[in-house]
Amino acid sequence: VFLMVEEIVIKNFEIKFINHALLLIEASSSNARFLTDPWYISPAFGTWYPYPGPKFTDVKDIATSQKELIVTISHGHDDHLDDFFIKSYLSDSQIIIPDRPSKGLYNRVSNCVDKKPIEIARGYSNTIRIKGVEVYNFINKGYPNDSIFVFSNEDEVIVHANDNWHEQPKEIIDQIKKISLNKFIYYFSQVGIASSFPIAFPNIS
Repeated sequence: VFLMVEEIVIKNFEIKFINHALLLIEASSSNARFLTDPWYISPAFGTWYPYPGPKFTDVKDIATSQKELIVTISHGHDDHLDDFFIKSYLSDSQIIIPDRPSKGLYNRVSNCVDKKPIEIARGYSNTIRIKGVEVYNFINKGYPNDSIFVFSNEDEVIVHANDNWHEQPKEIIDQIKKISLNKFIYYFSQVGIASSFPIAFPNIS
């Protein structure tokens, strides 16, 4: 059984689905706001447009927010990185990206924002802490151009797998289990096609 959700509020994390792979995550205890993989307006790969598109009110809230926004970008595909929107409305945000040998994504993001992007190395031991939220990055060995971001507080874990809808290696699963021990888990992923709605499985095993 699975739930298709628009908004979830439990304990500390408030999670709102905007569109495609974009979630707005708010940590109520620290007032931290995270955005994942922003793609709102620009055509991806020349012909793709967001479908279903985001609500105007959600985009307006993000574009005009006076609160600090922390943006995570899983990989450099156009449907996860809207250069125009970031340059126009999120240029003062802190961007977090996976640390990769190739610096193409780093250079691309750097051209969109004022602050130096933060690169996060893969794995359990390379977390960064932002306003009480631990952020992790995992890269599937078979799909090195994409990454999974994990957000954790004392009670909850959000696993945002992005395009990594396929079965993950045991090494990654075991590390995520360490993070998730005795916590409530949300899992978000696209399911094999780029236009699918993220699916949330509450409290998965």
